[in-house]
Amino acid sequence: MSPARDPFSAGRFRLRALNGSDEFLLDAADPRAPHALLRRLVLEGGDIDALTIAEYDRLLAAVFEALYGDQVEARTQCAACSEPLDISLSLAALAAAPPDVAIELAGPDERGTFLLPDGRRIRAPTVGDVEHAVRSVDIAALRHACVLEGDADADPELLDAALEAAAPALTRDVAATCPHCAAAQPAMTAALSPGCAKPNARPPGGPHDVLSAAPLRSRGRVGGQAGNGAHPEFLQPVSNR
Repeated sequence: MSPARDPFSAGRFRLRALNGSDEFLLDAADPRAPHALLRRLVLEGGDIDALTIAEYDRLLAAVFEALYGDQVEARTQCAACSEPLDISLSLAALAAAPPDVAIELAGPDERGTFLLPDGRRIRAPTVGDVEHAVRSVDIAALRHACVLEGDADADPELLDAALEAAAPALTRDVAATCPHCAAAQPAMTAALSPGCAKPNARPPGGPHDVLSAAPLRSRGRVGGQAGNGAHPEFLQPVSNR
């Protein structure tokens, strides 16, 4: 399927058709290229920076589906034999699967806030929150922005898990079996988020769930790698259609 050449809708957003300059961004080696592309495409529907991470991921998935269809093909490397491993994903199935979260929260309430087990109240992190934290190289800034009641510096691991649960990224574990050696292994995949996929992710360039360079495409990492200290391998796109 070729990219859409007419304006199209994705949720409440109305987006214009892609042009040659936009398509150049699809191959830009910049983890924030998806955000730049959305800024260029959105005609109406709201402020991209005000979207929560969950809303943003689903917008990108909807844009990908409108442009190329539901199926995403990606390529990684087998953790056992190092041969190429192709993975095919359905965006609809990915979005329908329950989110992987480590903590249960009370909420959201009528204000859209959540209550932690320790009594702190938070709001879901937005795209703007995450980008500010990445630019300032200060993950604590994200915690302080999202804690509405209570100590933003207490138990950061619990708080990070809560922020992720409040707006879970479109991230799911997908099983894959190598056709060369039959080794079964998990591959984590996701629609692209701005700059970092999780509230506690580090700035681009680190190994902690930082996004791959290819916007509007799948990303992931291979589990079960040898304990050699290597960073997770990001999925490399095979094709978009």
